[in-house]
Amino acid sequence: MQYYGKNVLTPDELRDAMFQERYGFTEEKLIDLNEISKSVTPFICEEIYQYDASVPLDDICGSGHPSYSCRTWGYILKGAKKIDKNLVKAIDNPNYYIDHAVASSDAISYLKIRDKYYVEAGNHRTTIAKFLLPAFGMSEINNVTVCEYKIDEVLIKLIDRLNQAIIERGLTSWSVDVDNQTKKAEDQVPGSETHIIPHVIIIRVISREKPIVFNDPCSDKTKGEIQMLIEAINMKSFFTRLFSSNPYLKYLQKSLH
Repeated sequence: MQYYGKNVLTPDELRDAMFQERYGFTEEKLIDLNEISKSVTPFICEEIYQYDASVPLDDICGSGHPSYSCRTWGYILKGAKKIDKNLVKAIDNPNYYIDHAVASSDAISYLKIRDKYYVEAGNHRTTIAKFLLPAFGMSEINNVTVCEYKIDEVLIKLIDRLNQAIIERGLTSWSVDVDNQTKKAEDQVPGSETHIIPHVIIIRVISREKPIVFNDPCSDKTKGEIQMLIEAINMKSFFTRLFSSNPYLKYLQKSLH
């Protein structure tokens, strides 16, 4: 795609040129960030903010905006309200997208979950960048803000196994509650490019006997304790339970009668 600079193209002409250049990409649907975050938010260990990040265009796959999630990139480019003003900016100043050297108040920002990026701010500008930047030989959008969720994937699988064990054993009075809260983090150091906000996860297993509380379940020690609870639930033989030293068997006594 040839690009001739200021005031040469109209928004419609630029849009048509981008469609022709990236035709196969136009029907790719954006994933709904809200659906993705529901399953992982309880298991966030920390949030890592980067204020001068580079993001691969091909890894931007979704949005948290209700008007654009589950829509196609082509729909946003052709049908989104007010996108023409961003196309005019691209015509007047393509370096905005190439360098993206803008004030933080105007920053494009993304949420990163499991190596994929979701638009938090700048849906129109991201759409234009995904169509436009490859024409300049670029595969990344630069100088953007990224918040990355660090997820405890092992803990997710462990809690899935715990829930499955409870269901299979018929412990209808049991439930598992995962509480995730942010710790009070230190203020960002002036001039730093990274800011980390740690999280605290507390898991409560509500049983007929009394609640079982696991603090700091991201630690290997606590994961081992959750594993012992699963093993206790899965002990079906009376004699196995009788001679076992598993400390969590006591929580099962009333529930199994």
